[in-house]
Amino acid sequence: MIRIFFPFLLLVLFFSNGINAQNNTYFGIYLNAPKTDTLLSGFDNPVQFSASGYSLKYLKAYATYGELKGNGGNYILSIPKNNVPLEITITVNYDSGFKGNQTEIFKRKFHVRAVTSFDLTQPIKMEISLGELKEFKYLSIPELSNQGSVYAIQSFTMVYIPKNKSAITLQGKGSEISMPMKNIISQGEKGDKILFMNIRYSYPDGKVTTYPRKIELDVK
Repeated sequence: MIRIFFPFLLLVLFFSNGINAQNNTYFGIYLNAPKTDTLLSGFDNPVQFSASGYSLKYLKAYATYGELKGNGGNYILSIPKNNVPLEITITVNYDSGFKGNQTEIFKRKFHVRAVTSFDLTQPIKMEISLGELKEFKYLSIPELSNQGSVYAIQSFTMVYIPKNKSAITLQGKGSEISMPMKNIISQGEKGDKILFMNIRYSYPDGKVTTYPRKIELDVK
């Protein structure tokens, strides 16, 4: 709510307004969805925006449906699974700090798509060479990293599947690949697979989310 990665695009719109009329102001928004104009129901959607000429601390975001929490341009829009409208509008206002004095500077409608079991069970497949495998030190979620999201991995499960041996499962804390994991990885061979699942991560506001997909590394 990773590369092979869905192509995430920065939607940039041009505005000139009374608050900042002397400057050309650009607005951008990132969405955590396969399409940049689509939100996912039953999912926590990271929503980020930027606006040149404005301090992010004075910008407030609102949504016509769901629970939108965050600040400083980084928000999470939680959308229930059922009885969801076909469209949700996100509005960004400039708040000068005076009571009732907010000015709308950005508004956009987004389609809403239901998250299916297919969306949640298909792993993110990536290739890694033996050389890269030996230098593998930290786990990341490219889908979030590519958007510039600020997040911290709290825990994860690693399953190492050797080509001709039984799978080995280890638990990780934080994003660092632990020494026991490195010892296993160092013996890796071409044809092995590594699965990362049950990845729990947090945002600066403290909200902890479980990443719904597995990350699968194929050793080449």
